[in-house]
Parts: sequence; structure tokens; C-alpha cells
Amino acid sequence: MPKAIQLQIPKPCHENWSAMSPKEQGRFCGSCQKTVVDFTMMTDKEIVNYFSAASHQVCGRFSGEQLNKDLPLTEKKKRFSFAYLWNFLLATFLVTETSCQERMTGKVQVVEQHVKPTMLMGDTIIAELPNVNTRTEITGTVTDAKSGQPLAEASVIVKGTDKSTVTDSLGDFHLSVEKKDHVIIIFSRVGYQTQTRILNDQTNLQTVKVALPPIESKEVLIGEVVITQNTKHPKRQKTQ
Repeated sequence: MPKAIQLQIPKPCHENWSAMSPKEQGRFCGSCQKTVVDFTMMTDKEIVNYFSAASHQVCGRFSGEQLNKDLPLTEKKKRFSFAYLWNFLLATFLVTETSCQERMTGKVQVVEQHVKPTMLMGDTIIAELPNVNTRTEITGTVTDAKSGQPLAEASVIVKGTDKSTVTDSLGDFHLSVEKKDHVIIIFSRVGYQTQTRILNDQTNLQTVKVALPPIESKEVLIGEVVITQNTKHPKRQKTQ
């Protein structure tokens, strides 16, 4: 099974991209009567997914760094396994056995609540419950600053933490963070300039709008794509 693929354009086309007619996923070339797919703003994963589903010869537009490099193929994980079945059956058996024992012995299950020490005042018991509202929700949209189109799979990261998410197909994101005076969010995507935003009490956290400027690549190639498959892992250099 191939571990990765490489994309090459042996015979680059010199037609003017700007003169082509805009079309879904790219532009239409009147010279060769083909649709040229724009891959310059796609991630490696999106490119692999596109060619995995393609059933015809593809003519594309790529930045130089997207070509002649390994694009790893991800294997589909098994959704079901014997180990999962065994753990599920074992857990079900333990829960059922515990439930039967409780019914036979007449035990009453007590739900423990984490509360602060109580104070007694006469016949009244006062319990101070903890403040559970310690998080806030941030929602917003990430778009292309040039075209205004939504950006899917853009990374949204809370600086200094491992808390992150990615935008959906409409460029929307949803993030739950701890309540603070301010939070620093880093927005990034392949082919775009990274942007950092500081959100505070004056920011409307429900409608955060971020527009990422695209990075203009110096080298862009257009032409029919040739796919080569790599079945070997890269050789490691021996250390002396």
C-alpha cells in the first residue's frame, strides 16, 4: 500500500490565470477547454482527499512548495474491534451486577455533591454551592480577506494552552474558554498570514469576525497533474 503521493506538473501551462473565466473550485481555460482547479489555498489533507476521489485527469494550479513533496495518505481507522466489544460487554456485566445487588440489599444510591462547608443557624442549614459558571463561549467566522469567502479548516488556538479547534465548511468556529480579563486567540491556515486577536470584556464573543490575508506565492504552476506513489518510508541517516 502506498504511504504517500507526490504531485508533479511535467509540462507547465503558460496561459494567463487572470484571463480565465471564474468557475467553481477554480477557473475555466478557453484555450484547452478544461477547468483548472485552484489548489493554492488547500491544505495537504484537502489535496489528498481531492485526488483520492478524482476519476479523471486533473488540471490544477499549485504553488511551488505544494509540488514534488510527500503527501501522506491517512488510513481509515477501524470503527469496531474485538477489544472494544470485550470492554463493552465487561462494563455492561459489571453495571448489571451492581444494579441487581443494590435492589436485593435495598441500598439507596447517594449522589455526592461538592459543596463548601455548611453553617448551622438554628434549624436552618446553609450550604454555599461552588460557582460553576467559570467558562465562556466564543463563536465566530474566519474568511479570506481578499475574496470574502469562508475558510474551512482554519486553526483557532488559545495562546499558551492546548485548547484549539478548526473552522467548519462555512468558516464558523466554536470555542469554550475559561473566564478571564482577556484571552489571546491565534488564527492560522495554510496559504494565509497568521493573525492574533486579543478578546476582552468589550469584545462581542458571539460574533468574532476574522479575515486572513492570503500569502501571494512567488512561484505558481498550472498544468496537468501527474501522481507518483511512494511505498517506502524515508531512509534514516546513520549516526556515527
